[in-house]
Amino acid sequence: MLLGRRPELLLAALALCCWLASVRGACPSKCNRHGTCGSDNTCICFPGYAGYDCNDRACPTASPWVDFATADNSVRSVAEECSNRGRCNRGNGRCECDAGFGGVACERLQICRSNCNGHGKCMSMRAMAAAKNDFNLLYSATYDTPWDADRIYGCVCDHGYTGVDCSLRQCPYGDDPVSTGQVDEVQSVSCLCSGCTGTFTLSFRGEATR
Repeated sequence: MLLGRRPELLLAALALCCWLASVRGACPSKCNRHGTCGSDNTCICFPGYAGYDCNDRACPTASPWVDFATADNSVRSVAEECSNRGRCNRGNGRCECDAGFGGVACERLQICRSNCNGHGKCMSMRAMAAAKNDFNLLYSATYDTPWDADRIYGCVCDHGYTGVDCSLRQCPYGDDPVSTGQVDEVQSVSCLCSGCTGTFTLSFRGEATR
């Protein structure tokens, strides 16, 4: 009886093998509709998704602050999630940055604590270099090609305040009157009267006469 049914058994076994192969070979959870199934039965996730079944949200990437060395004077330059300075929330795809870092990909080093306490401005390296404020002795410069031009931020304190977060009051300071071996400083002030009305104003380093 079994010999007569051998062809049927072989067909059933073959069908079972094909079914098992299709089940095992299919991409997990059909990539949750967040990706396509590759030829090797692994998910190729759409942008914004990650994981073996594309069920996790991917976080923004940027050049990492720390990474593995590729030589004695260089590191790997592949963009990393949250710049290797934060953790990716797989539920919403947002970076939870380490203390002192900010930006959508934790790409900014921010030491502007407490928003400079209302006594200064939080500026990038690029903006700080371009600023010109003679009173605080900041002179205009170009700083836009280095990698950290828009990634490192710091407080530029208002006059009378100091500290990394502009939280400290600054006392008057000047040259020690008993110092020796120095020359007198000469300041030149010019006055231009245009359409004179009988009064004029002198300005010097951000201060003006009244």
